[in-house]
Amino acid sequence: MRLRDTVTGEDSTLEVKGLFIAIGHTPATKFLQNSGLEFDSAGFVALRSRSSQTNIRGVFAAGDVADPRYKQAVTAAGMGCQAALDAEHYLNEHGLA
Repeated sequence: MRLRDTVTGEDSTLEVKGLFIAIGHTPATKFLQNSGLEFDSAGFVALRSRSSQTNIRGVFAAGDVADPRYKQAVTAAGMGCQAALDAEHYLNEHGLA
């Protein structure tokens, strides 16, 4: 990843294996707009009840794109675990695990 120090202007490189991007107060879901997913009026991915399931079978959402109320890293981590468990159950139910 290329980084730029906003104080000194110095550029550097950081080797990473993954990246989580903080999206602030607006959900970063525009790239999903033509995916068939349902969204609420504020642009968050609509979930089914208290699960991470979306309107598309086998597609799960978690964290900042699906949580209009809390939008916090700890909520995203907890919902990420929830989505992983939902995905695991889905895969097992469909003989894909």
